[in-house]
Amino acid sequence: MISFLRERLQGIVAFSFLGIVALTFAFLGLPTFTQSFSKNNYATIGEYEISQSEYISTRNQVESTLRDQFGQSVDLSNPILFDAVEELTKNSLIERYTIIKLFDELGIDVPENYIENELSKVESFQVDGKFDQEAFKNYLINFNLSKNELMRSFSNDFKINFSVNLLSSLINSFGKDIDEYLKLVTEKRDLIFVNLTSENVVNDFEISEDDLISYYSENPNLFLIPEKRSFYEINLSSKNFDFVISEEEFAAGYDAYLSSLPKPEKRVSHIMIIRENYESDEAFNSRVEQVTNNFQSSTFAELVNKFTEDDGTKEAGGDLGFTDGQIFPEPFESRIGSLAVNEINSEPIFFESNAHFLYVTEVNATEITSYEDKKSDLEDEIKQIKFEEKITNISENFEGSSATFEAFIDLYNLPNKLNTEKTYADISNSQLADIVFGTNLNNWSEILKVDDDEFILTFITDVQEPFQDDFSSVKEKAQELLEAKLKDNYIEEIFASDEEIDLSEIFFASKFSLKNVEVEQFLDIDRSTSLFSENQVAELFTTDKIGVVQKRLIGTDLFIFQITKRNPGNLDRISEEERASFILESNGLKFQSLLEELQKSYTLKDSLKINNNTTQI
Repeated sequence: MISFLRERLQGIVAFSFLGIVALTFAFLGLPTFTQSFSKNNYATIGEYEISQSEYISTRNQVESTLRDQFGQSVDLSNPILFDAVEELTKNSLIERYTIIKLFDELGIDVPENYIENELSKVESFQVDGKFDQEAFKNYLINFNLSKNELMRSFSNDFKINFSVNLLSSLINSFGKDIDEYLKLVTEKRDLIFVNLTSENVVNDFEISEDDLISYYSENPNLFLIPEKRSFYEINLSSKNFDFVISEEEFAAGYDAYLSSLPKPEKRVSHIMIIRENYESDEAFNSRVEQVTNNFQSSTFAELVNKFTEDDGTKEAGGDLGFTDGQIFPEPFESRIGSLAVNEINSEPIFFESNAHFLYVTEVNATEITSYEDKKSDLEDEIKQIKFEEKITNISENFEGSSATFEAFIDLYNLPNKLNTEKTYADISNSQLADIVFGTNLNNWSEILKVDDDEFILTFITDVQEPFQDDFSSVKEKAQELLEAKLKDNYIEEIFASDEEIDLSEIFFASKFSLKNVEVEQFLDIDRSTSLFSENQVAELFTTDKIGVVQKRLIGTDLFIFQITKRNPGNLDRISEEERASFILESNGLKFQSLLEELQKSYTLKDSLKINNNTTQI
């Protein structure tokens, strides 16, 4: 699966180059608390530090691209896909910082005033179409970023865009080169040809009895009676076992079900008082106390509207979204865990100098199925567990052993059937055939899994070794095989002959022992023709010789042809979409190749390290 995904996803940078939206400033749209508690040293690539927010943004982009590729319903929690997303995220970051390192090595300076000017154009920092210092300040507070951190991220995006444009100009496919290639692709050819097979060879071979005996002796494998085996086949199906379930087992199963349920998600709103907005601790603490004193006389929504200084959540009533106990910092989660719906914590939480008041507005809990209603499902699950345990027990005691068949039946008394004198080809299930013919006589085979509810076990009772059939029984077969071999040899002799070929039916009839030879002439044949095999088309369009008779041995057939004319390709046959697609694919492959060379030279490919002192995503 991962290999397959690698072919479809070559990393964020490559997708940006191929026309898919780049990561530029993607993090601006994430919810406040996704960024507020990120670590800026989450990972490293070579000498570069990666923030947790950048890692999350890249991962989100990978997941979004996966859903675009394979459908919005794709289950990214599947262990295989989860690992694939992790690997693709790392590859994308490595590609990103490969591009950034290229820019840094060019020694180009990006002036701070240029970055500041570009930042001022970002819509998030504008009011009525103009840069607003207060909006910029609030953004930094809400996302817990410094101005330098924001400028660094924007600077990296500029470096990527600049370097990608530079690289794309180096590998761009020029129109003249493309036209020449497309003319070759659309070229047509006139030709004369003949295809000689063993069917064209006249059967005038004189084969003696001694020739047949010699051929029979030299090719024993052609006349073998295959190995045959007799074996018991035992069906290990769950329906063939009678499993009894006690009340204690039902109770334990229900307890396991309850413990597996996800924790309820709580929707939280907050009021945020920002220390930086006040000249002194006294003024800040006074404002916090003012909020506390208003809880008895006002609704939480009224208090948010009146007091909160988090502009990012004010219009939404202070809403921060849902948490399952792992979204926010530990002090927040601890307090949220103790709150019921519509309950407010009147005691503020102080975090990074700011004060927060939390309010649970909604609880999204999984519906719990009652014991009686769950019992039917539990019965199926417990029976499946017992069945798997039974299969494990049989495997440990019988697989590969020489225990008698009777000993097994005494223990389990399961349905079985005796298959007698079966060749490998007689067994329709190739996996079962492999097992049967890979097991020693009077031994038990390994267990073959058919599906979750059915397995097969075999016991080998008899083995008849392969042997060569006697000559009198296969004399006619030997005659046919030897004639076919001589015909193929004759075709090879024509191929190796120095005789100058004249592509005419009279020539072949007079010079060789051939029959029903058809020399044909085709005009305007192109590469998409279905009149020839792929191998024949390849031979016809890889040669540049005109008017020369050429011979190609393809398998056991002899393909003789002469290109009489090459008709120039017509670019009008190539649509603009096909042309654009070819250019895009060509440039994309060149770009990816160049990127891989840069990764090798920078030794960044295996340098990404997640810091152990940060929380894993």
